[in-house]
Amino acid sequence: MKKIILFSLLCLFLSACATTPIINPLELPNVEFEKEDRILILAPHPDDEVLGCAGVIQNAALNNLPLKVVFFTYGDNNEWSFMAYKMHPVIIPQAVRNMALVRYDEAVNADSVLGLEKENLIFLGYPDFKTLNIWNSHWASRPPARGMLTNSKAVPYKNAFRYGAPYKGEEILKDLEAIIRDFKPTKIFVSHSADHNVDHRALYLFTRVALWNLKKEINPKVYPYLVHFKDWPKPLGYHPKKTLSPPYFFKDLISWRIYRLDDAKISKKYRALKANKSQMKLDAKFLNAFARVNELFGDFAEIVLKPNDGILIYKESENRDFINKRSILASKQRAGFVGIQEKYIRLKDDNIEFTFKFSRPLARGAEICLRTFGYSFSRPFEAMPKLQVRIGPAKYGVYDQHHKISSKNIIVERHLFQIVVKIPLKVLGYPDKILTTSQSYLTRIPQDWYMWQIIDITE
Repeated sequence: MKKIILFSLLCLFLSACATTPIINPLELPNVEFEKEDRILILAPHPDDEVLGCAGVIQNAALNNLPLKVVFFTYGDNNEWSFMAYKMHPVIIPQAVRNMALVRYDEAVNADSVLGLEKENLIFLGYPDFKTLNIWNSHWASRPPARGMLTNSKAVPYKNAFRYGAPYKGEEILKDLEAIIRDFKPTKIFVSHSADHNVDHRALYLFTRVALWNLKKEINPKVYPYLVHFKDWPKPLGYHPKKTLSPPYFFKDLISWRIYRLDDAKISKKYRALKANKSQMKLDAKFLNAFARVNELFGDFAEIVLKPNDGILIYKESENRDFINKRSILASKQRAGFVGIQEKYIRLKDDNIEFTFKFSRPLARGAEICLRTFGYSFSRPFEAMPKLQVRIGPAKYGVYDQHHKISSKNIIVERHLFQIVVKIPLKVLGYPDKILTTSQSYLTRIPQDWYMWQIIDITE
């Protein structure tokens, strides 16, 4: 009996070790600022700039460093927080737009606590929770996206950076490039490509493309910050003496940096968070969990792919935090789900080859979606192909921005536990870089998602 108890305790200990962060954030290198720095903070929604960068903002204000905060959206799709704030459902488009203006005022108040004047804030006004959809499907000849609750197809706020800008990808790039070109930042703080929130991932992607487009003019350092990731951070609530550690998942994937906050900066960050009253009503414990001794910044390394190289870019055992554990499917349906165990990429004979390895063959209703966008320094991004290959148990389809196209040039090779997808570089527009992600579906319901990855094939 004692052996069984000891063995059980050992298992519990090993399990705890496997999920507990081993990184002491205070031993990580610091983000250093120079007197010549110009700081640009890109926030998906009002409050994200406080969550990720309140210490950075205060440092800039104290040292008279030029700083701008750009809000991607007005946060006009957070229906649950609106209902908690108003004590009744907010669903009529005009009422939703009015709540967006509440969030605008909250952002102005929050950033004033940190030392920023209103003129240092820029609001773009793109649709909350719809910007990744714009990234995927609304470029060039495609129609604008429609806001989920505002019912708008263009920026509806007259105090926005460009009132009336259509909800399209090239319009977002136009705004970001204009702001970056005019402000000339030396450091950019932006949301993370691994963030679970779709607007956070989208803003990162648009920012990367905007910076590639401006490469000959400006080359700032980029510091992504994480906000939403599974059940991180822990513990929830206000713990001003605790550090903010990276999720264990990232321990070998990202080189992190920190910015340290003293007691005064933590206190101001806490007050700035409370100024976002509409969000505090619903999520106070989560928001307050970011008021700690340090802020975290770090990015994935860009993958350089040379001819005939085969690179493992995903492994399930190391990335299981990306699995959607809140599936609404019944247990019998989940038994048919086939997740991606490993994903490889190779450049061979003017083709990009993706190899997916599974634990079992694709079952009925299962589907793998591979998105692959090409970027070229010599061609506008809106004109580049944005491919989606949807692979089922027996057939596959190829789409460009959800428009079905011929699949004759794309080869899909099927094996029992493996699928290989070969996409000619010509079909991708002979890109210099590739942006790619994959997702598994069962009966059209997404079961997992993986961060977008950047592949450099210029060498």
